[in-house]
Amino acid sequence: MQALTLNDSLRRVALLLAIGLVASLWLASLTFAQRPSPEEMKERMAIRTDTLIQQLNLTAEQQDPVRAILEASNTKRLELTAQARESGSFGSMREDITALNEETEMKLGDVLTEEQLAQYKKIQEEQATQRRRRRGGQ
Repeated sequence: MQALTLNDSLRRVALLLAIGLVASLWLASLTFAQRPSPEEMKERMAIRTDTLIQQLNLTAEQQDPVRAILEASNTKRLELTAQARESGSFGSMREDITALNEETEMKLGDVLTEEQLAQYKKIQEEQATQRRRRRGGQ
């Protein structure tokens, strides 16, 4: 068996450190990629709102009020989420989000027909089910 020289040992240590650094950077990039920025969240919510308007087949008169209600709700949701992250209190956020959802449905009920509101609730439930599945729950 051949004895390692100091130079060989240093090369191996340097290689291991380089591999560790690359792996750490890669893992860090995955972590940051999972949480979109507030601007990206607003953009996604705007796209969801447009999709919802199409799914509900809203009239021209319904579109602006519904868009305003959903944008206000989405803004409040982002605020609640940011506050929960800062405080670490996600339990109270869930209660606040539930209250916000109920308030949003009530406001939409003033603009949507009964059929549209029922369709909205169905879509929201389907999305909630999808979120639970992605998180590993049922």
